[in-house]
Amino acid sequence: MSTYVLIHAAWHTGEHYWPTASLLRAAGHHVFTPTMSGSRLGDQKTTGLAESIESVVEFISERNLGDVVLVGHSYGGIVITGVADRIAHRLRRLVYLSAFVANGGESLSDLVPPHYPSFLTHVGDGSVVLPYPLW
Repeated sequence: MSTYVLIHAAWHTGEHYWPTASLLRAAGHHVFTPTMSGSRLGDQKTTGLAESIESVVEFISERNLGDVVLVGHSYGGIVITGVADRIAHRLRRLVYLSAFVANGGESLSDLVPPHYPSFLTHVGDGSVVLPYPLW
C-alpha cells in the first residue's frame, strides 16, 4: 500500500483532510494529515511560504517517511513543490488537487488574476483577510 501525506490549503488545517484520510486508511494506506506552520493554533500570522515548506519537510523527515505520495490542495500545491525541491528522494509522486502549480520564482500573486492581490486586506498583526465574494 501507499504512504500519503495530505497538505491542506491556506486558512485550513490537517483536520480538514480527516474524512479523506479515513477512506484511504480503510483501503489499507498509511495517511498523514499534518498542519503546516502558519496554520497551527498560536502560530505567528506573519509565517510565510518558506516556513510552511520547512514544516512539511521536517514532518516527513522526522518520521523517516519514504516513497510518499504528497498531495497539495490550493496553496498547498505551492508548498509541495517547495518540499519536492528539498526532499525529492523521499517522494514517489506529487498530486496537485485543485491546486496552484508555481514555476520557480513565482508566488501566489503571480498565479491569480492581476486584480486579485488588490482585494487582499492586510491587518496589523500580519493576517490577510479576503472579501467574502472572493472567498
